Amino acid sequence: MLIGHRGVEPIVDASAFVAPTAVLVGRVSVGPEARIMYGAVLDSEASKVKVGATAIVCENSVLRATSVGGADLPVVVGDHVFVGPHATLLGCVVEPACYLATGATVLQGATIGSGAVVAVGALVHANTKVPSEFFVPPTRSWWATPFRCTRRATRG
Repeated sequence: MLIGHRGVEPIVDASAFVAPTAVLVGRVSVGPEARIMYGAVLDSEASKVKVGATAIVCENSVLRATSVGGADLPVVVGDHVFVGPHATLLGCVVEPACYLATGATVLQGATIGSGAVVAVGALVHANTKVPSEFFVPPTRSWWATPFRCTRRATRG
């Protein structure tokens, strides 16, 4: 479903696939041969969402651009990126050829370097820069630059 917001309609390349249950709101652009799968939500809020060529945004993923304190925080997904099911991307940049696994979360202002992998359930905190070709292990939280890592809290 394509929904206009603040006078702007989503733009989808003719060769891209958008599932009928996906929702694109406002200033969203989807590049050539990209795939936006069932239940995905791409919401531009006060900024923009851009999905590059041949990128795949899987089922029930949420990509939400933000604007905080006047700072524009778009979601930019580069070419050849895979965004796994149930992933959440908020106001961040994912450079080309990255893999974000199921349930990965990337917060505002973060950048995922080209070729990096964010494993299942991992969290990349706000304003963190993940180096190119780096592997963020499953269920770990990463923050700051330079990197620091911690395990997510577990229930005992």
